[in-house]
Amino acid sequence: MSQYVGTYHSHPNKEYFFEWAYPSNMDISYARYSKDPYMIIIALSRSGKARRELQLEVRKDRAYQFTYNPKLDAHDPPDQVELGHDISYLFGSFLEYTFEMRAYSYNAKGLLNMNLISSEAELLNQLGQNKIKIDTLSAADVFRLRKIEYNLRENNERHGKNTEYHLERLKSLDINSNLKLNVCSLIIRCSS
Repeated sequence: MSQYVGTYHSHPNKEYFFEWAYPSNMDISYARYSKDPYMIIIALSRSGKARRELQLEVRKDRAYQFTYNPKLDAHDPPDQVELGHDISYLFGSFLEYTFEMRAYSYNAKGLLNMNLISSEAELLNQLGQNKIKIDTLSAADVFRLRKIEYNLRENNERHGKNTEYHLERLKSLDINSNLKLNVCSLIIRCSS
């Protein structure tokens, strides 16, 4: 059973700019009104013309507390105070889109940056780094993805070795499928 824990919304724009997924003064006002414990802001731009495969990375930034300022307009940046530590957020691209996702927790003063990292995001990141394409995997191979995601969630040495094992198996399957495709295309060319 799912449990409601907060809201998310997007900040669409034509171009990427830093602080794009930071909350606006209106976001702080809404958080104060709704009192939801968490908010995820997804900043999205369609600035590229090239169609790219999914790329996902975890980035670091300084943590801030954002507080509502009644003297500012809704879309203005709210007041912010640096908290003295770093947080993680997700940055990526897919097709012609670039996106950034940041998480915030609400307290009585405003929104606080919090870490946004997940085992699913780490799995996608590792698949991308190892050039493993999801659409080439069989149903049995997809089960390996579930095992890898579980191992990433557990985050200990034994599970780390298990993750490496499954990634190597998937890489060898991908290499074998590419070899099969190349051999098939050679056979077709030779027979025609």
